[in-house]
Amino acid sequence: MSTKIGTITFQASHNCGSLLQAYALQQTLKAMGYDNEIINFSNEGSRDMYSILPPIHLFRRGIRGRLQNWIRSVRYYGILKRQHAFYESFITNKFRMSNRVYNSNEELQNAHFDYTHYITGSDQVWNIACPDADTAYYLDFVKKGKKIAYAVSTGATDIAQKANNYGLYKKLVDDFDFISVREQNAVTQFRKMTGRNDIELLIDPTLLFTQGDWENHFNLNRPMVKGDYIFYYAFHYDDAVNKVVMEIAKRMNMPVYIMEAKAWGPKGCNKSGLKLCENSGPEAFLNLMKFAKLSLTTSFHGTVFSVIFRKCFWFIDSAMHNPMDDRAATLVNQLGLPERLIQGEALLQQKVDIMPDYSQMDEHISALQVAAKAFLIRSLS
Repeated sequence: MSTKIGTITFQASHNCGSLLQAYALQQTLKAMGYDNEIINFSNEGSRDMYSILPPIHLFRRGIRGRLQNWIRSVRYYGILKRQHAFYESFITNKFRMSNRVYNSNEELQNAHFDYTHYITGSDQVWNIACPDADTAYYLDFVKKGKKIAYAVSTGATDIAQKANNYGLYKKLVDDFDFISVREQNAVTQFRKMTGRNDIELLIDPTLLFTQGDWENHFNLNRPMVKGDYIFYYAFHYDDAVNKVVMEIAKRMNMPVYIMEAKAWGPKGCNKSGLKLCENSGPEAFLNLMKFAKLSLTTSFHGTVFSVIFRKCFWFIDSAMHNPMDDRAATLVNQLGLPERLIQGEALLQQKVDIMPDYSQMDEHISALQVAAKAFLIRSLS
């Protein structure tokens, strides 16, 4: 019987890192000769997070705050709708997915799949605290076939402390045939949970592609933004970090571009002087990153792509980060660039336009790619 892989991940996310990691894993498996498709699943939490306007949910707690957010968002409806369309176009045109759409775990439980192997990951699919968390990402719907976790992340969530039903998660994790995670904290957590010594630390799928690979898969020949600029990429645009970024922009006499319309408009980042890129979605992200003079980020994938495109970059640490969140620390240590993770105030004391030492980077990443592909071959045999 030939290998047929069903992958479950955050492919419905309007987040560049989530979509690009899903794309890279699918294309890597294809290049390795494996028949694979993404199971087209998203739950209510996911659909709410990435709707054009925020859902109100009249009978849930916090209705006043949701109404205020909705009112602020309506003012920017045209911009939000345009951004939404960029992401939906990427999802529709760039992924090979199951013909059927699954909108709930119940629908997955009742489905009859013919996959021989199931992969969950990468990204924060094992973060039980995120709004789109679901036990589906622990493959609880799988009745027959090998279960594989590829470079999954918990987003620094300690399941033992957070879960009301820890025993359930322990049982689900125990049932996996192969497990790899993305952060050192997760290695420690799941070894303690399961008693297993075979849990591996592997790279995010985006690092399975080189800069040349990304340029071959997407048209990145011409910059979208004219002139020198700073690209600032974050999941949450914190006021304290925004001030650091704008101070650096002032010193370097360059504009700062972001691409998150919800942060720029409804959440008020436009008042900080940040500029919103006209285009959005993963392809715009790759373009902005490739041609940026400086990359400033508080994001795991912002760091990944800064390295892939050999940018001058800094990961700005701040009080908003969970001290248990070692995603960025694990990454920069894996790549031999620990000095690039820095507190905002400390960064202002640095000469920010000094390039990282990339002289050994090809060797670093190549070794990590070999380990990742060896895991995939072993788990899919």
